Amino acid sequence: MKKHRFYLAILLITVLLALPRLGKTQELLTIEELLREQTFTNYDDAFVNPWNVYILDMAESDLSFLSDRISKLVNLQILVLADNPKLDYTVAFTDKYFGALPLLQIIDLQDNYLRILPDGLTTLRNVKNLYLGSNQLSTLPNEIANFHSLEVLSLHHNRLKTLPDTLYTLSNLKELDLSYNPTLPINQVLPMFSILPNFQVIYLAGCNLKTVPATLLDCHRLTYINLSDNPLSTIPDQIFMLSELTELTLTKNKIKSLPSEIQTASKLQVLVVSQNELTEVPSAINTLPSLIYLDLSKNKLKRLPEDFFNSKTLKEVNLLGNEINVIPSSIGDATELEVLNLEFNKLRDIPLEIARLTQLRELRLTGNNLSKEVKSNLKQWLPETKIVY
Repeated sequence: MKKHRFYLAILLITVLLALPRLGKTQELLTIEELLREQTFTNYDDAFVNPWNVYILDMAESDLSFLSDRISKLVNLQILVLADNPKLDYTVAFTDKYFGALPLLQIIDLQDNYLRILPDGLTTLRNVKNLYLGSNQLSTLPNEIANFHSLEVLSLHHNRLKTLPDTLYTLSNLKELDLSYNPTLPINQVLPMFSILPNFQVIYLAGCNLKTVPATLLDCHRLTYINLSDNPLSTIPDQIFMLSELTELTLTKNKIKSLPSEIQTASKLQVLVVSQNELTEVPSAINTLPSLIYLDLSKNKLKRLPEDFFNSKTLKEVNLLGNEINVIPSSIGDATELEVLNLEFNKLRDIPLEIARLTQLRELRLTGNNLSKEVKSNLKQWLPETKIVY
């Protein structure tokens, strides 16, 4: 009898000790909490103590089989299966495997040659971030609407020709990446996103856009727009009138000028117009009250407006690869400037006013024709600055 009681006591202690871990089952963690959890990179380690597995990253693992023990990973919330094209994803997301894990919040299935979305995937109602880039999807199922919690949807480098109307029901969607889907009629699909109350970020790089879609300008809550790698030659004034816009990326287009209405973009912090055909810059660019980062590299600029540097907010300016031969004396007014890249221009001199840039950490001047005297002066004027020739 005493032996029986001893074993019973041990059993009770074991159950009590397990309660805190059991209590965490079915509990969604925040991203901050998840970042503190261990990342498991193979089945063997994960199955040692499946209760403790919150993150499973098996990208590029050449997976071709599924284990029955996957369904034991009841607390799994981040799943990365990118670049495992041998895996049968239709089977992988049945309720025998990953489809049995209702706490999944972040799923990465990029680079897997997927032609269709696995049916079982859309039964996972807690998914917030879904990465489906670099596959062969031509559309999405109507059941995408089941992802009521979805905030980030990445579909870059697919073969999309259409999107289901049910996407407009995703009221929590914040970020959408449609880049490099040149067969997708952007003007037709954007209206469904303009009505979403939390929609803020869109990537439309490499979508063969000859003009900025008019429907994009109806997405009034956008904070970030990426229109890189398109044959755009002009940018409409209205894009700078989006009241919440903080970042605009226009790399690798054919833009020849920026509209003076740029001054209306009162919240714009980052402007990237590199690898275009700019021959001039509007003076109004120095009036932007929030601009921190400006990239005009690899254009055809020969000169800058006299008041170009009349900004108290700019911290980094990239003018690499232009044809600029004179830096205006207003350079001394950009007192918050920390990084200035003037590489591969046609400069022979740098104005004395640059000495007023006490915050300047890095000055890049490689590929210019500066004399020893100019270099000597810069060393005296900017003793705390890293200068690269």
